[in-house]
Amino acid sequence: MKENELATESYPLIKLLASGQFCSGEFLGSQLGISRAAIWKKIKKLESFGLHCESLKGKGYRIPGGLNLLDKKQLEQIVNEDLASGSVELDLRLQVGSTNTIALEMSEQAVPSGYVCLAEQQLAGRGRLGRTWVSPFARNIYLSMLWRFPAGAGSLDGLSLVVGLAVVRTLKRCGLDGVGLKWPNDVLVLDKKIAGILLEMQGDATGACSVVIGVGLNVTMPAAASEQITQPWTDIGSHLDKVDRNKVVGYLITEIYNALATFQREGFLSSKQEWERHDTFRGQAVSVYLGDQLVNGVADGISERGEFRLKVGESTHVFSGGEVTIRRDTNEIIA
Repeated sequence: MKENELATESYPLIKLLASGQFCSGEFLGSQLGISRAAIWKKIKKLESFGLHCESLKGKGYRIPGGLNLLDKKQLEQIVNEDLASGSVELDLRLQVGSTNTIALEMSEQAVPSGYVCLAEQQLAGRGRLGRTWVSPFARNIYLSMLWRFPAGAGSLDGLSLVVGLAVVRTLKRCGLDGVGLKWPNDVLVLDKKIAGILLEMQGDATGACSVVIGVGLNVTMPAAASEQITQPWTDIGSHLDKVDRNKVVGYLITEIYNALATFQREGFLSSKQEWERHDTFRGQAVSVYLGDQLVNGVADGISERGEFRLKVGESTHVFSGGEVTIRRDTNEIIA
């Protein structure tokens, strides 16, 4: 089947089971217009989404814990009420390779700034430096926003840091404490990664260009999926009792949109002080990796252009993006 076809076919069943309550085969069959035998086959297909469906004789089937599915109408209502100005085009999909890939394809069409691709699951989600972004079905947030900049790549200094601040504001609005930032594109809670940002650009480096801002945010990461993650991580559900994914996504979209609009008018400098207030590494001994090279020093905040500053003895080194990786100078890998 082509991308998204299996998800579309299975979605009516997933929606019926999303409550987490037992549903009898008879009830499911009547709702879907198929036999009870066909229900079992559809239940087995849910395994392809990483969904565990429990069956119990006399009660039927359920997805333990249920699912908080994204709802386009609810999202549009939240965004429309929350957005100060401008507009957003929401493209909600069930299963994609990567939301960034979809948004990059849309950037070649006459789609304005504010186009957003959301997915319940990514099959080929990617993070910074070619890493895989673990994307279990209907558990976290996988979002990409398209934004068009008329002045080219030279005007984009600090953009990933501004997006990081938008994620911080979102999490604080949800009631989460202890949120911090790690240069250039990670959001942490109590030193564990909760979100990552991936920017991809198309167009002229000196003229008009389009940037796709990808954000992955952990909401309720299942234990089975977390086994694939090789660094300390956390999710919103580990800190808050009740999490409404639609509300989190709605807040996130508006915070990113507002941050990008401000950045386009004012650049990064107006956001520098706020970013530094959330800098979890400043003043700490760190190791900076540039490919095979290693530089040890003390994190010294960021420059006016959003570059990472490292004090090495009496001198200060400044690093931009690219292949730079930062780790605390301990045995625990944070990057």
